Amino acid sequence: MLGLGNSLISSGYNAEGWYSGASIRLDGTDDYVEFDDFDGFTPGANSASGFSFSVWVRFDGGVGTSGQRIMSKRPTSGSSGIEWAFQTNSSSKPRFLVYFGSSTSNKVRFDMNATLNHSTWYNIIVAWDLSTNDSSGITGWVNGTEYAGGTAASTYLGYSGSEVVENGTEPLRIGRSINAYGGGHYDEISIYDYQLGATQAAAIYNDGAPADRAGDDGLAFYSRMGENLSDGNPVDEKNPSLGGKLVNDATVDTGSYAGE
Repeated sequence: MLGLGNSLISSGYNAEGWYSGASIRLDGTDDYVEFDDFDGFTPGANSASGFSFSVWVRFDGGVGTSGQRIMSKRPTSGSSGIEWAFQTNSSSKPRFLVYFGSSTSNKVRFDMNATLNHSTWYNIIVAWDLSTNDSSGITGWVNGTEYAGGTAASTYLGYSGSEVVENGTEPLRIGRSINAYGGGHYDEISIYDYQLGATQAAAIYNDGAPADRAGDDGLAFYSRMGENLSDGNPVDEKNPSLGGKLVNDATVDTGSYAGE
């Protein structure tokens, strides 16, 4: 069960003065953020029973909302070491892709039936039960609304269910997948080693005001993105020694951030 603590706070502050007051801005052309490879980024590593993540994103009108790359753990060419990617599809809906056996053919594709607009902050969560290989195994939330099965979400299964996600060596890239990019603001990213449920997802969304996730149970990775920087670069609050860096012209923006 998630350690909620004092995270259920509608204002975005908590008793310790926690505040989301910055994000990372990417231009959609070649900017991205990169974190060194880490087992917590790989579904099923260290016998984890599930894999979940949360990200806050706001797309810029100048780059559109379709085909926007949000996060990925895949090589910039070829398929060796390919793990997963998260982006919007051609209809501007959130799409999670996970690959097995270093093959682009062996994959699960999960699309949420939520059309995203530009200039709007979204909290998007994906939660995956690694023991399940049908459409019930993955659930998503967009700004607190659940998307799972039926008309709410569609799942394409392109593998036998016996393969595993390769634990590759690629870094986690924010705003880039292969050589395509995402443009806009990215904030408050957390990754978990189990499948989040509705209660946990509601706590993370928190009525649109993100709160401190550092005390969550099952937390593998947590980056404030725009706050608590090291030499101007984002850090992992869970493991500060994990290297993160802004690439090309990625910038910290205090004018737009999750919960503003």
